[in-house]
Amino acid sequence: MEEEGEMERLETLAGTPLALIERFHHEVRSMADDHAIPAQDLLDRIGQLQAQLYREGEEAFAGFLKEADDTEQQLQERLLQLRTLKERATLLRGLLASMFRPGALG
Repeated sequence: MEEEGEMERLETLAGTPLALIERFHHEVRSMADDHAIPAQDLLDRIGQLQAQLYREGEEAFAGFLKEADDTEQQLQERLLQLRTLKERATLLRGLLASMFRPGALG
């Protein structure tokens, strides 16, 4: 179903912060292993990486919220359609029962 794909995408987007944390860990470890980088440069690079990942995280979260809101709106519309359909089916069932209920003639 299409909704399943949307939910999988939303789950992936919701996991973006964890992916950014893992990326930060990997890149800091890589920088720290490079002993040719002076300590102050290392601190500067880590600070730049922090700022970059923060921006990416904020952008990703904004994208997640937009998609989640869109999906929620679509689901609410479908739920309203389903409720309307159930009401009509219940009405028609009542009509059918009143017309063809056994023993209704006597």
